[in-house]
Amino acid sequence: MQEIADGIFIETEYEGVNVGAVVTSEGLVCIDTPSYPRDARDWIMGLERLLAKPVRFLILTDAHGDRILNTRWFNASIIAHQAVAKKLLSYEKRYPQSILESLSQRDPKQGRELANSPVEQVAISFDKDLTIQAYKQKIVVRQMPGPTSGNTWVFVPEKGVLFAGDGIASGTPPFLADMNLWAWLDTLNNFDAHEMPVDVIVPGRGEIGNVKLIDQMQDFLSHINNSIGKIVENGETKSAVARVADSLIEEFPLASLPEEWVRCQYLQGLNRVYEKLATNDEVAEVEKVSSTTAGST
Repeated sequence: MQEIADGIFIETEYEGVNVGAVVTSEGLVCIDTPSYPRDARDWIMGLERLLAKPVRFLILTDAHGDRILNTRWFNASIIAHQAVAKKLLSYEKRYPQSILESLSQRDPKQGRELANSPVEQVAISFDKDLTIQAYKQKIVVRQMPGPTSGNTWVFVPEKGVLFAGDGIASGTPPFLADMNLWAWLDTLNNFDAHEMPVDVIVPGRGEIGNVKLIDQMQDFLSHINNSIGKIVENGETKSAVARVADSLIEEFPLASLPEEWVRCQYLQGLNRVYEKLATNDEVAEVEKVSSTTAGST
């Protein structure tokens, strides 16, 4: 566990995702959950030993299985975007088996502990943004679509700390399976450092950094857009997308991630990009996402 600013703690060593906790006068506000039960228990016990404060809220930055499966350990009110709340409601009583299978493929050893547990539903959902005010500590929760439509960034303005969820990955493969590439680029291109002055960015996966991580993510996504755009322009079939997926695997160290698992989730997202470019439908997708961010809390 690392304290990156006064009262803000993170853990980047758990398999799969980064997690955080912000100390407020009302208790802890946690950001995301570890992917596997053992890590989730370790994180909660570590916070209890260090701070002796209850978890008041748990913010989910998206609805990916590796962030939602262990919410039950936190015994806290869940905050998430409406799209995340809708996704969790669609699961009815228990998480689908596909989530457990994917996490087991990613880490077979820890996957043995996974169970098809009851779904914890969102207590507080929002459309565009939401502000948590606890004495002098303000936390801004904002929809920043791209990896999914309900992706959320969590900003602590007084400390200059931003939790970017899957909107940013650092030194590790980003999760592309459900992405809207152009909405994602739009989110990053419209980042306003004056409105959101950031000293530290905690990516959803990988090591922490500063605003340079945003530039790096923009370059990575632009490379995808250009690469698949050339495939479409050359009249190649969707099978050529596999070539791009293979090249992207070389961009980041896989560490403990199985190469085939990474390649599979890359292909899911890249095939969607190909289909949109091939039908010239990407502009409509950006306009659709932009219209959903125009509402108020």
